[in-house]
Amino acid sequence: MSNSNDSNTQEIIKKTAREVFFEKGLDGARMQDIADKAGINKALLHYYFRSKEKLFEIILDEEKQNFMRYLEDIITSQDYTFFEKIEKIVEKQIDNMINAPQLPHFIMNEIIKRPEMMNQMIEKSGFKRVFEVFVKQTSAEVKKGTIRNIKGEQLMMNIMCMDTYPFIAKPYFMNLMGIETDTEYLKVMQKRKKEVVEFVITAIKL
Repeated sequence: MSNSNDSNTQEIIKKTAREVFFEKGLDGARMQDIADKAGINKALLHYYFRSKEKLFEIILDEEKQNFMRYLEDIITSQDYTFFEKIEKIVEKQIDNMINAPQLPHFIMNEIIKRPEMMNQMIEKSGFKRVFEVFVKQTSAEVKKGTIRNIKGEQLMMNIMCMDTYPFIAKPYFMNLMGIETDTEYLKVMQKRKKEVVEFVITAIKL
């Protein structure tokens, strides 16, 4: 196979594996499921990725890198005000989950089933370093008198939970709101970006 064909095949496999893992988790997914959905035979799948666990680690690592890339770019940027950073974080997180609605369920399930593995991933990701930068920025804004006295840890927790929970509890909210289709619900989530930003900033701004 040419390098180009190899690369294309690997990307197809990873895209398919991501969908299967997000839906079924590591325990529920089978290599045969991934091969069938990708339209290849199982032997070819094993040629590129030796095991389900190895493929799972690669998918997790790519998701981690994607998350860290945008979070670090926003938080360490000198071009945004503190309030603009909050806006960018909210918008990017919700956009990511609109594009991959099963991602929050997948992450939550894996945290519950494999806490040590997920903790190791966080340790290696650099998230703590970026998180600490945000905490310091929050403290600086408190000292300047632009926001009320709030810990950066609590503020980030509020932002992430407000962004994520509606996707985790989607069936519950769809029932409460009388929404019948996923497409309609995702439109509500698009509008939610503005609601969350305004709610968070109004809650902390002096």
